[in-house]
Order: sequence, then C-alpha cells, then structure tokens
Amino acid sequence: WVVVCPKALTKTAWLEDAQKFVPDIKCVPVSKNMKKTDYVDILDSWGVQVRGTTKDKLRQHALEMADVIVINPESFKGEYPVYLDLGYNGLIVDESTTIKNTSSQISKDIAHFADQMERVYILTGKPAPKNQMDYFGQIRIVDKSAFGASFYRFKTEYFVQGGFGGYEWYPKENCDAEIADRIRDCSIIISKEQ
Repeated sequence: WVVVCPKALTKTAWLEDAQKFVPDIKCVPVSKNMKKTDYVDILDSWGVQVRGTTKDKLRQHALEMADVIVINPESFKGEYPVYLDLGYNGLIVDESTTIKNTSSQISKDIAHFADQMERVYILTGKPAPKNQMDYFGQIRIVDKSAFGASFYRFKTEYFVQGGFGGYEWYPKENCDAEIADRIRDCSIIISKEQ
C-alpha cells in the first residue's frame, strides 16, 4: 500500500498507529528528510542487519520490503513511477482535499498512480469545502466511471458558466441530487456520532 497524507499525519496518524494496531505490518515513511540512520533503524526493527551501504540503497531496500509506505503529497509529486515499479497495488489518500485541484501536479500524479492501482481509498473530514466542483478530483481517483475522466465534461454537465466575463461556474438546477447519488455509489460516509 501507498499512503499519501500530510506531513503532520505521517508519524502520529499512520506510523505510530500502524505499530500500535497492526505491529506485523512493515511500514516505512518516505521523506527527503530521512537520514541513512533512519533507514538503518527501520531495517533493524524488521530484523534486517544492513551496514556499510549508501542511504539510497538502504532506502530502496526498505521500500522493497515494506508492506506500506507513507509519503506526503510534495514528496510523492514526480516520484510516483518509483512506487509503481515496486509493485504496490493499493493507494490511500488521507486528507483527499489535497487533490481537489485537478490541474495541480500533485493531483495529476496521484490520479495517474491511482489508475494503476487495484484498490484506491480516500479519507477526508470535509471533501467539498468550497463547492461541488471540488468533488471531481477526489471521486475520479476512486471511481472514474462516477463522473468520467474529464473535468471539463463534468463541469459542463453539472454547471453553467456565468458571472462577470463568464469566469464563474454555477450548479445547474437539480444537479445536487445526481452528484450526491454518484458519490454515494462509491463511498462510505461515517459521521463522528458513529
């Protein structure tokens, strides 16, 4: 599995919780700030004794052995082919609002990676903080059939252009229910009360 999450969640929400709840899973953080000693410590914790090699070789060895890698979106950007080559088959995007802007490089890279995965999950507290257009990038990586692969097609199907200079988009009448139905078909919603 590849977990893409904000840097602040890497240690506390993923690494520590994985160690606490599923200690048999080999979980490794991926960050440009990792030192050679960090990889030695991780490999040692897995019972692998490796000495006298480079940081890059230790990193590669840890990535090849890991069941789960945890990486922040900035570090993932442009690096995703490395993780495809390692044979990971699942993706979790925590705080999926980081991919709501479909034109950002991070969103494009995550979408391309997701297209190669057998399983994809997104996690978020509030998926559409501004408007319903924010759903597209997030739902597209989970189920391309929900809204299709084209943001432009989604936008013209559910929204109408208007405002000053035609630069604003407004929801078409009665599109709320259809968007909600398509999202419901590919999601599980859990409230704090549950």
